[in-house]
Amino acid sequence: MRAAAIVATLLASLAARPAAAQPCGQVPDTLIVLDRSGSMKELVAGQTKWTIAVNAVNSVVSTFSGQLNFGLMLFSRWPHVSNCSSGKVNVNVAASTTSAIASLLSTAYPEGDTPIALSLDEARSYLQGIKTGKPQYVILVTDGMETCQPASVNSPPTAAGKLLGNGVKTYVVGFGGGVDPASLNATAAAGGTGSYYQADNLSQLNSALKKIAAVISCCGDGKLDAGEACDTAIPAGAAGACPTACNDGNACTQDLQVGLGCNASCSYVAVTTPQSGDGCCPPGASSATDSDCPAGCGNGVVDPGEKCDTGIPPSQSGGCPISCDDGNPCTQDSVSGTGCDASCSHANVCPAAACGNGKLDPGEWCDTAIAAGAGACPKSCDDGKACTQDVMMGSGCLAKCTSLPITSPKISDGCCPPGASGATDNDCPSSCGNGVVDAGEDCDPGIAAGAPGACKKECGDGNPCTVDFVGGSACNPKCEHAPVSPNPSKKDSCCPAGMTSTQDADCKPPCDPDKPGTCTDPCEGVQCQDGEYCEAGKCVPWPVDPGTGAEGGPGGCDCRLPSSAPALPPGAILLGLALLGLLGARRRRR
Repeated sequence: MRAAAIVATLLASLAARPAAAQPCGQVPDTLIVLDRSGSMKELVAGQTKWTIAVNAVNSVVSTFSGQLNFGLMLFSRWPHVSNCSSGKVNVNVAASTTSAIASLLSTAYPEGDTPIALSLDEARSYLQGIKTGKPQYVILVTDGMETCQPASVNSPPTAAGKLLGNGVKTYVVGFGGGVDPASLNATAAAGGTGSYYQADNLSQLNSALKKIAAVISCCGDGKLDAGEACDTAIPAGAAGACPTACNDGNACTQDLQVGLGCNASCSYVAVTTPQSGDGCCPPGASSATDSDCPAGCGNGVVDPGEKCDTGIPPSQSGGCPISCDDGNPCTQDSVSGTGCDASCSHANVCPAAACGNGKLDPGEWCDTAIAAGAGACPKSCDDGKACTQDVMMGSGCLAKCTSLPITSPKISDGCCPPGASGATDNDCPSSCGNGVVDAGEDCDPGIAAGAPGACKKECGDGNPCTVDFVGGSACNPKCEHAPVSPNPSKKDSCCPAGMTSTQDADCKPPCDPDKPGTCTDPCEGVQCQDGEYCEAGKCVPWPVDPGTGAEGGPGGCDCRLPSSAPALPPGAILLGLALLGLLGARRRRR
């Protein structure tokens, strides 16, 4: 009674405290504590609750990657120990754990009982051990009620209260109709987050987890915080505002909004297929194939009045651009115009106050106050090479030179482009191998090895995973590198990515639950269908109990105990069997 009174007093003092967003500035540590008890095998709309929970967890971790540092604990413990063993942290809290969590969930399956209180205690110990001053949170997801400890010994509200005492708030999500709302509300209140979230299907579970993640993260505070692409509270049109529409005014792009909330951004995919009447003359089209192209456009020549020609490949000089990414995070890059009137534009979206301060600040290509040397803005862009077309892009502290290769033969321009010869361009040498590096040649095979201008004979890149050889032409050789094929019986110092020792002798052995280190996880990236999990890189059915024929494997009941019948403490059944055996032995002696 005394313990119950203490818990009741604690809950009363905390229930009125609303859940608040964390102070922004640091990316919070967030541990998801996920129920994998046997009742998660139950079906909801044709899918097991476990499959639905896996999809929802993967979705929230992916959506809020960068805004929250996620970790994952499964309970009862995975790999399976006993039905009432507390969970342990399976994926450590860290940045960029999306693939690690997805890989773990692809191998796990539901089994065991529901040791909520013990698992929250384990989460408290873990988070205390990694505490660095960052905000810390627990998100508990369960489809049942505590089945492993009586309330007089320990309870989920008591464990959540201890977490809050360590500065860790606990959010609670109940999944399905088998939960105890009173207990979950008490747990959320003791954890400092008010009341629990109820979810009965995938849509509701996704919504609950993402609402919690949005509260924990800094999304919606009106500032562009770490890990955010935008912020939903920044007014439209201001720097850092999330997009409400993605129309760039260019008929030759398909405009899409990708991501949600503070991860939203616009994507512009170039239209490449001719379609009359859509207002776009895409690269490669002409007036003969698309009514949107003007007469003459697409003939492979930049005629007077054209900025480019769609008949010239976009990567070549005179070709019409389909992408304008200049690699500068401080510019908004877009294609202006369509067809043979297309060109690139680059608008500065970063503050310009730092330009001209004599330092190369983030987002600047140069600084106008640097007179010469590294960081100085270019005055002209002649690189001294006859086979490049030199252009200055941008202006001010966003000015830089770019050199486009000349690919079309032109008489007396000093350049012999690749594929041209003396027959098509008077700038090309009459023969290769005359012992002189002529215009258009990178080397000449007539020059002795080791002398200036001699052609390469070898192309070793020092990478044991490539086969290196010389390609190209005699006077314009180039190094080429092909991947080494895997060999399970011969070591060549190369382990191809993602392979194990069964596929290549140089690779690490595959991981298993007893050997989690110095090994390769063959299940990473493997997605299994409902009712299966990944084992040794292959999808196999969840195990079947040979005694009952039910999924879940041997080892006891996978049922949910009613709240009126508290579960026996761990080990009580074994102790009882031992006592019965002892009494039988004493009776035989008589």
